[in-house]
Amino acid sequence: MSEQFQYVDLMVSLPHLRNPFVSEQTPISRVQLGNRLTALLPEHRALLDQISNVLYWGELESRAPESELIRRADRVRREAEGSLLWEWVQWRLDVRFLMAALRRRRDGGEAPDPTRYGTYSRYALNVQRHWGHGSFHLEGHFPWLAEVAHQLEEGNAVALEKILLQEVWRYYSRQLYRVQYGVEAVFLYMARWDLVDRWTGYRKELARQRFDRLLQASLDRAHTSLVKEGYL
Repeated sequence: MSEQFQYVDLMVSLPHLRNPFVSEQTPISRVQLGNRLTALLPEHRALLDQISNVLYWGELESRAPESELIRRADRVRREAEGSLLWEWVQWRLDVRFLMAALRRRRDGGEAPDPTRYGTYSRYALNVQRHWGHGSFHLEGHFPWLAEVAHQLEEGNAVALEKILLQEVWRYYSRQLYRVQYGVEAVFLYMARWDLVDRWTGYRKELARQRFDRLLQASLDRAHTSLVKEGYL
């Protein structure tokens, strides 16, 4: 069966994804999405699994060494180089690399060695050459990078996360696949689903933290009142 039609049932079964910042919850759970993706051809499933092990934080071991991440990225490159999939993956890896470089510079580290990271990001040499510049002279490629650097320096984690998710969402929402119901369309859905899942989960965590703070404040006030009235 032509790739044009082989994933019709899969794609039409997936719920519409709204912008992460207006979504109250992910429209399909990780388990449900995984079950739908069993319809993929084995070679497509294997490739998307490899990409998932590189791109999505939920799929990464918390202490996976850099060398392992570089190895995984290089494997995906060999499998998908020349395709739209690799173009989209490479862009995301570039963003990851630039964020890691900004954090390293903020913490007083040296510029990353381009001979080590050159296969991971196209901008490794550029970052080394312009280590002292706020956005590594990459404003033309990433207009939002200066603002991200500012929020990182200010320690504003929420604003930083929102900018990054917003820009990645915009990037993947602009991309056009060559086959309407092919593996490229599945990848773009997965990439955007991951963003919705991350932001809605982040919002839930912030709400939980706010509730915990309010609860603790109430307990503190109650304790103070009981002490003042002589009950404690």
